[in-house]
Amino acid sequence: MKDNHRFKVLSCGRRWGKTTLAINKLLKEALLNAKTDYWYVAPTYSQAKTIAWRYLVEQYRELPFELQLGKNESELWVEVGNRSRITLKGAENEDSLRGSKLGGLVIDEVASIRNFKYLWEEALGPSLTDKEGWTLFISTPKGYNYFYDIFIEEQKNKDFKSFHFTSYNNPFLPAHEIDRWKETLTEDAFAQEYLADFRKFTGLVFKDFSRDLHCIDAIDLPGGDSYFRAMDFGAVNPTVCLFIRVDRDGTIYIYDEYYERERTTEDNAYAIRAKHPTTNFSATWGDPSGKQERIDYAKYGLHITPANKQIIDQVTGKLKEVQEADWIKHRINLIAERLKINPITRKPRIFVSKYCLNTIREFESYRWEEKKDKSINQTDRPVKADDHAIDGLGYFMCSYVKMPIRAFRQPPPFIARRISPGPLEGV
Repeated sequence: MKDNHRFKVLSCGRRWGKTTLAINKLLKEALLNAKTDYWYVAPTYSQAKTIAWRYLVEQYRELPFELQLGKNESELWVEVGNRSRITLKGAENEDSLRGSKLGGLVIDEVASIRNFKYLWEEALGPSLTDKEGWTLFISTPKGYNYFYDIFIEEQKNKDFKSFHFTSYNNPFLPAHEIDRWKETLTEDAFAQEYLADFRKFTGLVFKDFSRDLHCIDAIDLPGGDSYFRAMDFGAVNPTVCLFIRVDRDGTIYIYDEYYERERTTEDNAYAIRAKHPTTNFSATWGDPSGKQERIDYAKYGLHITPANKQIIDQVTGKLKEVQEADWIKHRINLIAERLKINPITRKPRIFVSKYCLNTIREFESYRWEEKKDKSINQTDRPVKADDHAIDGLGYFMCSYVKMPIRAFRQPPPFIARRISPGPLEGV
């Protein structure tokens, strides 16, 4: 509360007191400044109402009567002091987060907000421009997603300051109760939920992925290997193109990426074609459901083949079309298999250039949905977020078939041919 940085980032364990701090901060600023709007933003409108509304109203009623100017439960706002207003919002309604002039902003559970990078840069951040407003980012970590990027922003941006608190830092929370959960939860889950630890995380799809193991500095591009591109189409969500090399042993190298949102098809096509223009790509695979997108890209010289959506039936041995959920799991399994260590070479069979930052971030953020009732045998489903590069890689994995190499390839037999003499021969 005493820190003067414009943007403050708090990584906190469960029950640390995030909402208490958020509401107290908003009320303090609203009482000190006249005719100013402040927002509290949660991942969903329902969460904002459930988590923060009751506490906000309780604090509002504790104010002197002359400072209570009104409240609206249907729109979740209170007005205090000299006509300053605090409003609760949900991040899922993007249109409602545009066009306002804010003096300050609290964003709760940042790590759980889908497409937060886009939401911050296109909607929430610009709303602070007129009044040079402040922001308090608060969350419990969920892997290395965009919340982690904000948490380390202080290393390069003097306007940011980060703080880290575990659940043990709350003096009103019994330590023995936290210890009980330490015995119940896995090490990863406890470290994430109660220690607010970015290094430990739970629920990730690709737990075998490691920057130390799978990310490499320089990737050679020899002429004898095969080269491919894989695309995931987007508009508000990013359009992604991965540039992939496959060596003669079948090892996959993601050596470059294109990752841009809100660009026209023409802009995307020319930018992708401008990357590695002299490379002969054997194929460019994309989402088979994006027929119109493939037609549009073809107009600008970028020809995309629909990814293979067939899987071999383990009973009949025949190819079969599968449902979307099964196809997603199939793609995940193909990627996960390549991430594992080969017992012979002691190396994985997929590598990523350390400069492909978005692809690396998605590997470290793509996670399974939390099961609401763990007693029920629910189907595992990944969260539809941080998956654009992963989808592109999945389209490649289910479409690429390594051509067999004959170990003892014989040269073609010599066939004697009679060549007719030219008009001047024999003269």
